[in-house]
Amino acid sequence: MCCSCAQLLDYVTRISSKLVQHPIQNYNPPGLKNDNVKLVLDATDIVGLIARSVHLKKSGRSFVGLCPFHGERTASFHVYPDTQSFHCFGCKASGDAISFVRLRDK
Repeated sequence: MCCSCAQLLDYVTRISSKLVQHPIQNYNPPGLKNDNVKLVLDATDIVGLIARSVHLKKSGRSFVGLCPFHGERTASFHVYPDTQSFHCFGCKASGDAISFVRLRDK
């Protein structure tokens, strides 16, 4: 076995032993979760995401539609692409792309 293969095998062995001691679901290095959330939010187009569930109409700099979280006849659900956020003036639901998916799939 060559030197680099031996080093790789040693590295994998050390990592494997740490994973056995710390199961994956409990292993959360500091800062990793927030970094991943930020990456997801940065990569998500909130208008495209919400438009899959709600018929949106452009109104100035925002988009307006009927709120998917409560029954209504007049559009009070606003999506703001500038801030990548949404807000319903009827039921007061608001947040980012992740909170929209959480509320929608509740």
